[in-house]
Amino acid sequence: MIEFTSALWTKIPEIDEQHKALIKRINELLVLGTKAANREDTEKMLAFLGKYLFKHFNDEEKMLIEADYPKFRCHRNQHQAFINTYEKLTEEYRINGASIQYSHLLNKSAVAWATQHIQSADVEFANYLRQKENLRQKEKTLENTLLDTCLWQE
Repeated sequence: MIEFTSALWTKIPEIDEQHKALIKRINELLVLGTKAANREDTEKMLAFLGKYLFKHFNDEEKMLIEADYPKFRCHRNQHQAFINTYEKLTEEYRINGASIQYSHLLNKSAVAWATQHIQSADVEFANYLRQKENLRQKEKTLENTLLDTCLWQE
């Protein structure tokens, strides 16, 4: 199970809310993945998770592009790697159904990837955005100071 801790907090409200929802769904899938009686529910959750991943990654990648993030390609490649993992997990479930082994596989791949990706790549991007915004604010302050100085001298 994943717990949304401060280590996963990007301080970008839209992304943090999506991460919380994603973690909630992964946790629900972990519970369903061990119960053979819930095959239909698990398949629905897998389908929902796939759609949600696509939306989340798409939203996040738009932010990366808008910010002209220098590590965009690497970040997008990490998203694609997880989509590939998700597809393998979905196929594994369709073939073998729920089991303790499936739950371990899900835990090892989805849980580990999500926490590691958020803690490293997403938090790094959030820090980049904050640094970029701080630089913009400093430039604006300097510009206003210079403008005030020029007006004062006239």
